[in-house]
Amino acid sequence: MNHTQPFRHPHIDHSAKPIDARAKMNPNLPWADCYSVGFRVSTQSQDSFVHAMIFADSFERLLYGIDQKKDAIRIQPSEQSILNIDVVYLRSMQTLDDDFISAEDRAEIDELTRTTLSKRDDEHFVVFGVLGKSKLVLLEMQTTDAMTAISLARYKRIDAAPQDFTVLEVRQAHPASNWFENMFQEASRRMSAIEECETHGSGQLH
Repeated sequence: MNHTQPFRHPHIDHSAKPIDARAKMNPNLPWADCYSVGFRVSTQSQDSFVHAMIFADSFERLLYGIDQKKDAIRIQPSEQSILNIDVVYLRSMQTLDDDFISAEDRAEIDELTRTTLSKRDDEHFVVFGVLGKSKLVLLEMQTTDAMTAISLARYKRIDAAPQDFTVLEVRQAHPASNWFENMFQEASRRMSAIEECETHGSGQLH
């Protein structure tokens, strides 16, 4: 994708007010429980984009948090009726942990993702995750949204049980992905500042 291309679609960032969908209300908040989620909101005349932060301690709770955010978007005042709300971007803050993914591996993944998604194609997605405890996996998908891409990866493309594949990131070949990535970086800086003040580098938020 062209990083200099202006993002002209309507867009708004809601990450300053996260949705806490964790099953257990632990005062500690590991990076693995923090997800940056990008939504495409479709009306008859245009698409708009919403960025949100969701805290979830399992994939099922992440799905629950996504449904909560969709419901919140639907009840917001709108000039036109909303036709669909789809997830088109997802990234775990665990991807920032150098102890989990080395800087070299992260750089390689970013380069492969940029190259793969260099030409706009609204139905072209990349799914990145970990199979088992350490095997990094990057998959291309042709589909309509990020959650369908995840399902295809977990149930069709991975030669293992779905629960053995931890999804860390999903991006689309669309200019919105660049904006979502910028919002992810801003949210991570904000949360890192909180962590530094309150936990003195413990790797968790309180």
